Amino acid sequence: MRRITLLIFFSVLTIMPVLAGGIVTNTNQSAAYVRMLARDASTDLDAVFYNPAALALLPEGFFVSINNQSIWQTQTVTNSYSYLNDDTYVGEISAPLFPGIYAAYKTGRFAFSVGFNPVGGGGGAIYNTGLPSFEINVANLVPGLASMGITSYSADIYFEGTSVFWGLQAGISFELNDYISLYGGGRYLMAKNTYNGYIKDMTVYSADLQGGKLATVFLTELGDQATGGATQLYGAASQLQPIIDGNLGSLTLQQAQDAGIIDAATHQMLAGALTSIGVDPTMVDIASSQGAFNMAADGYAAAAADAYANAEATKDVEVDAKQDGTGFTPIIGAHFNLFDKKLNIGIKYEFATPLELKNSTVIDGSGLFPDGGITNNDMPGFLSIGASYQATEKLSLAGGYHKYFDTQVNWDGREEFISKDFIEVAFGLEYAVAENLVVSAGYLYAVTGATDEYETDMSFSLNAHSLAFGGKFAVNENFDINLGVMFVSYFENEKLIRTGGSYMMNANETYDKSNVMFAIGADLKIF
Repeated sequence: MRRITLLIFFSVLTIMPVLAGGIVTNTNQSAAYVRMLARDASTDLDAVFYNPAALALLPEGFFVSINNQSIWQTQTVTNSYSYLNDDTYVGEISAPLFPGIYAAYKTGRFAFSVGFNPVGGGGGAIYNTGLPSFEINVANLVPGLASMGITSYSADIYFEGTSVFWGLQAGISFELNDYISLYGGGRYLMAKNTYNGYIKDMTVYSADLQGGKLATVFLTELGDQATGGATQLYGAASQLQPIIDGNLGSLTLQQAQDAGIIDAATHQMLAGALTSIGVDPTMVDIASSQGAFNMAADGYAAAAADAYANAEATKDVEVDAKQDGTGFTPIIGAHFNLFDKKLNIGIKYEFATPLELKNSTVIDGSGLFPDGGITNNDMPGFLSIGASYQATEKLSLAGGYHKYFDTQVNWDGREEFISKDFIEVAFGLEYAVAENLVVSAGYLYAVTGATDEYETDMSFSLNAHSLAFGGKFAVNENFDINLGVMFVSYFENEKLIRTGGSYMMNANETYDKSNVMFAIGADLKIF
């Protein structure tokens, strides 16, 4: 019996349910963003995140913005490996609470600001039937045990992961002159990932096992049978040793019986054993018979070892682990106010954040989450450049460009599969339909730099279109409400994979996902 590879793995680098933005960075950080998408030159309160230098343009006073998004994402992976019971795996990601809280105090030429938001992750992914990378190794039981009559399998597979990278930001904006303002600040990053899942009750079926049998039991029984066969053959070989020691190894079994060296029953038992391993007892002498017994016994012993190892590998596997880490992101920005405030240009750069996540493990049946182990999960540097223009009294236009410096991070080597930096281009517009009501829309196009080598069923990055709609309602001069809805449509990607193990086969694996976001936010002037 060949060794069946049954390594059960849970991806370690990232189960980050990133909802809008780069590979590990969220940029959907306000209700105004969800209704418009192009906020990189914002002069409203969400400028704390998007364009903090512009806060120096606020009127005197203390301002607060409170936002929340409810986000749903569906991730779909299909795999054509023929031994899988089902080719489609669906993960549901939800983030009903995705807050963004900002405050700014403007006095003189200075503005002091703070912000709190999930700059990475922010949701939980649930796969009620696991993923192909989990199940392929179980499905390999079918070709691996086909010679034993096994025709199908079943298993109870479940995986849930959560991820949130909270950011606590603070900084100072300064109005250099009527046209230029600057910002300097930073963000304290608090990251946490959790992994909970299992593969249980791996069961095999055959014509003789209609009700099925646990794979670990079936394989243990095979190991016991092989061990019994090895014991019998080693015993047969040892029975021939005295004859060989007497320099009579050149005799056949029949000649040894005729000479009275062995009796008829022993002759019949040894001849039957030789026949069972494919050797004609009339064609070999006793020395050769002993060699054949030992060689066959060695084969049975190896088969027993494989069976026991595979029985161990098919025992229930469970993972309960979390990863925590902190980092710091320096942030700088500049804002340009031109043409009597009709044109605003915002620039922001967030430096790369070295981030190490440390494992705190309760159960690790996978062997991939050693307690105290370290995973590198840096946040990349991020550049945004945007502009807004008051085209008419009622119409304003906006655009933005984002670049995530993914090629410069440490993701434990996985960054080698990033061919270029992730970029986004956004366009938005606002139209005043009434003195206190503005409607808006936006479009964003995202281009990932991830290659096929990067993509796995647990972590994939796709090109995407985003559409946003919404509006802002001024309750009074000190209180605005933003409402928005955003749809993200991803470009499906397909790659050719090798299924691994002793039964290497090509299979096509396809990745797709979709997002829907609803947001509400309140901007208030406190005093």
